Amino acid sequence: MQGELLILLPPTPASDWSCPSIKIIILRLAELINLGFSLKDNVIIDALHMFNHLLDEIGDILWDAFLAIRSGENVYSLALKFFREAFKPERNLKKDDLLNILKSKFDHHEQIIKQVVKQFFIEEKMSDITLRRNSLILSPKIYLYVLKTYSKDFEFKVICFEDILTLRIYIGNPRNLEEISTCTRDSIISVFDSYIKKKNQNIWIYYKSD
Repeated sequence: MQGELLILLPPTPASDWSCPSIKIIILRLAELINLGFSLKDNVIIDALHMFNHLLDEIGDILWDAFLAIRSGENVYSLALKFFREAFKPERNLKKDDLLNILKSKFDHHEQIIKQVVKQFFIEEKMSDITLRRNSLILSPKIYLYVLKTYSKDFEFKVICFEDILTLRIYIGNPRNLEEISTCTRDSIISVFDSYIKKKNQNIWIYYKSD
């Protein structure tokens, strides 16, 4: 699937290249599906992530083609699946483009994102029986995105800050210095500092008074 998309939508197109229509993309994807390929959640999000730098130009075309193939599914269910796939820590997001296009395509995106984040946290707490986790549950970009995009939602910020604070305390213990890389430690500190800047100190006060 990705190989075909790269042919249709080359990252560095030739000077005579013209963007294919949605119809052409849908027809080509349908041909691949008939050959046994599947347009799964991870394939869609991988493709949007792969074209991250071009989403302003081709994001809507890709999205409409994908949704045409998956048109028989419940929209809310699709939103949960897509955000969950996008939020997977191994995706290691560096920019907001992927998150922004998903947010722009679904109503009630704040409710959906909050539900996805909560589910990640619940699953991690159920699996982390040692209580010695040495990395954030989600990538730093997700926490910063929540802070920037949903700054008025105090509950949402507190949910995220709970994980950030847990890791900030963990890396502050000298006995744990060798268990975490400098890069990971720096990213945790950076996210923590972002959350307790002056305009967000009420989060810190909330925890100190709990």
